Amino acid sequence: MDEDLNLFQACMKKDERAAATLVNQMPSRAQSSAIWAILMHAAAWHEERTYDTPHATILVNSIHQMIEECGPNSDLLDESYGQSPMVLPDGLRDNLQSFLIERLARYLAAVDHWGPERGPRYKIKKTGDSPDNMLHSYVQAIRERSHISALRSVIALAAQGSYTRLLRMTVTLGAERPDRLGHTFILPVSLLSELPEARFTMPHEAVLWHLTEYLVRKVPNRRPRGFDPEPDYAVRASPTSISRYGTLYKNATVRYGILGHNAIFAHRIAVAAQKGTVDSTTIHWLIEELKQNTGTNHVQDDDISVETLIEKETGTDWKESPEKILAPHSGPLKTWLDENIGDYWGAMLDKDCRSFEGRIQDIGKDEWSLVRAAQYAMAALNGHPAASHVMIFAHATWGLSDLGMIPEDLAALQTHRMLRQYLKRD
Repeated sequence: MDEDLNLFQACMKKDERAAATLVNQMPSRAQSSAIWAILMHAAAWHEERTYDTPHATILVNSIHQMIEECGPNSDLLDESYGQSPMVLPDGLRDNLQSFLIERLARYLAAVDHWGPERGPRYKIKKTGDSPDNMLHSYVQAIRERSHISALRSVIALAAQGSYTRLLRMTVTLGAERPDRLGHTFILPVSLLSELPEARFTMPHEAVLWHLTEYLVRKVPNRRPRGFDPEPDYAVRASPTSISRYGTLYKNATVRYGILGHNAIFAHRIAVAAQKGTVDSTTIHWLIEELKQNTGTNHVQDDDISVETLIEKETGTDWKESPEKILAPHSGPLKTWLDENIGDYWGAMLDKDCRSFEGRIQDIGKDEWSLVRAAQYAMAALNGHPAASHVMIFAHATWGLSDLGMIPEDLAALQTHRMLRQYLKRD
């Protein structure tokens, strides 16, 4: 385990290249669950608060899912993942998956971290009671701004195996006042999707520390008026259909907002609706929040078709290409892209945004997986090592396509436009 701890220490010491190298070496000596636990441990120490949301745990969740979407990988994934929405050649899949986790390790080393005196605490004394009583104590502590009391309760809930209660209550609390960027909902639902198992004691407790530290600052003291979710959190809620909100979702993707938050928020709502993470009352409450965030001047489907969007305007042109981000698999990945889909790949990175936009309407159904993989690579290979939104957004837009909320051509166009806008300054 000492070798594995080196990855965590490399992140804490901001040694980006060592972190990328170490995570590349870990599959030969560690189970995939241990690798992700260590990455989440490092993410739990992420201190940056420019938007009062540490984005590290959100990015871990996005990149973990991106790797799953690319297809099977016995080194980085367990056997419980579902069918992949992407069909990729082995060379592209393997190099992209390996680079994505290396890119994540570089990010975790590049961002600001809590100092030892202010960061996560371990070996918190657990309290014992019934799951319902512990859930009540957890909520009360959050409302009263008592971090350590909330932490004790949440660790006890997790130790009792009450994950569904913990997930549903936490995400419902985060839905009460998600803010105009959706952070207070996005962070908990992403973090709990990646909660390390309790057997990984330090990562498990550090991640729950991070969660409760955030919640006690962001959740309101009282439930908002008009918000009345169901009281039973012991089981998953029934899935909620949001198909009638297709136009809203297209608008959220086109008018993606600051650093893409509207589309990211929309994606997390859609996933929660599908999985029954929260009940239908909460989903519709969140939909109303999304409407406010995207603005009231929504345009109809005909005006947000890809053809119309390209005719009206183009995305951002570059005077200079963004900086490259290096890791053990960045070279092999870029070589594969250059040699096998250089036409699309070159167009995506051309200084003229229209080079790729002009091709989107001619992309065939069997090519979307390659385009999607190339956009994942574009977001990860370029820009600043401490950037997160470009990768989170790329995953969210294509996730919305998988859920049937937006078409593939719109996902490709808007991912391209967001990356062109933010790769050089996220």
